Order: sequence, then C-alpha cells, then structure tokens
Amino acid sequence: MGTGGAPTSLGSGTAGGSRDPRSPEAGAMHARRKAGRRLLTTLAAVAVILFASTGAAAAPATATTDSRERATAILLEPPRVVRIFHDWGARFLDAHEISSLDYNVVTRPLQENNTQLWLLTDKGFGQYTIMQLSSGRYLDAHEIASLDFRVVTRPQQNDTTQLWRLTNLGGDYHTIQQVSSGRFLDSYHSSSQDFRAVTRPANTTGSQQWRINCRNATTC
Repeated sequence: MGTGGAPTSLGSGTAGGSRDPRSPEAGAMHARRKAGRRLLTTLAAVAVILFASTGAAAAPATATTDSRERATAILLEPPRVVRIFHDWGARFLDAHEISSLDYNVVTRPLQENNTQLWLLTDKGFGQYTIMQLSSGRYLDAHEIASLDFRVVTRPQQNDTTQLWRLTNLGGDYHTIQQVSSGRFLDSYHSSSQDFRAVTRPANTTGSQQWRINCRNATTC
C-alpha cells in the first residue's frame, strides 16, 4: 500500500548487501564451493581405499602366521617310548647310570629293562630330545676330540647339544644327528671299548644306521 517509488527487482541490492547470484562474482564463488566439495569427496574415497587395502594386506599375514602355528602344533608327534638299536649284533642303546663312568652311553644285548627305553619328544623340524626312561637324563655328547666325542647322558639343559635330528632312511631305519655338532650317532663294536656310543662325521658303512621301534610294536 506504500507509495513513492517503484518496487525493486528480485535480488537487487538490499540492506543486507547480498549479491545477485547471477552475477559473475557469485558464479565464481559457487564454482569454488563445488570444487571444494568434489576434492573432499575424492580425498575421503582415497582414504577408504587405503584403509581397506592395508587391512586386507594385514589380514592374510596374520592368517598365515596363525595357520603356520596351527600346522606346527598339528605336525608335532606325541612323545613316545622307543628302543634304539643296531642290526649289527642286535645291540640296544643303553647308558651307565653312575658318575664314575661319566654316564657313558653304550650298546648292550636286549635286557628288557628301562635303561634301554628312551622317550622321544618331537621339538619340530625333525628334531627330538631323547631321554633315558630309567634315569630321566638326556642324550648328549662331548664335542672335543680329547674325549673322543663320547655320547653321554646329562640332566636337561635345553640347548642344541641335546637336540637330535632323525632322518628316516626307509622302514624303521634312521640316522641320528646331533644338531649342535652336525655329527652322527655311531658306536664301537668291541668290548675293549665297552661298545661305547660316539659321534662321528657321516659315513656309509652302516654303523650310523639305527632302528627305532616303539616299546610294544615292531614299528612306530
């Protein structure tokens, strides 16, 4: 109802100082805002992709580690009581149980007692500890020539002198190799040497081939 002037056009200058959205300045501002929104959207998408790829890479590594640990646990054999012997004279691994004889390991004819029974415990990777059942002492060996590399028993030491690598040669025949020295279980075949067990470098004479039988079975 007011008089005294024509009405202004929509969007013309007002007390608030707003600009005509159709002006060049307003168009440029609008374009900058759209470009900013597009940049933010792109950065967010890149972040999602990077996070997903990192997570995907980590998951298989974790899964692989877990599966390896499970496989190791599954492949370990339960401890078993065995006899270890040579075909040569059917002599069985045995050991003195007194310190004056340095707990030397020897071979003896079958005696049907616990001095000739040994507990094999799988430690993985084909390596075992070999414990004499009667004494609870572990197969070990001197590693110097002045002691003839004699095989002995010792209290458990948790080192590689008491770890033995068993390699199957077919059937129940094995070589028994000391992990620390790389030398193989062998033995004298004469009473003058008390049929002592020793370690020696690998040979092909058969003296390092040992049969391993479970206590109440022909094979194990």
